[in-house]
Amino acid sequence: MTIPRSNVIRLYKDLLKYSKTLKYTDKSYYLNQVKKEFTENKNLTSSEEISYHFRRGENFLKNKRLL
Repeated sequence: MTIPRSNVIRLYKDLLKYSKTLKYTDKSYYLNQVKKEFTENKNLTSSEEISYHFRRGENFLKNKRLL
């Protein structure tokens, strides 16, 4: 399954917006980690890897924690 670029960008923006709701987490650390993950994975070509990381981000937002 190929994830459209617009969905990835939306996920990125949603993850950044989520930082505004954080209370007990270092916001700058969280933002740096999100940016780092997206930067490290921006050159992925395998649809399986892209789908894995996309689902991972969606699950984080859904559950409000890392899985």
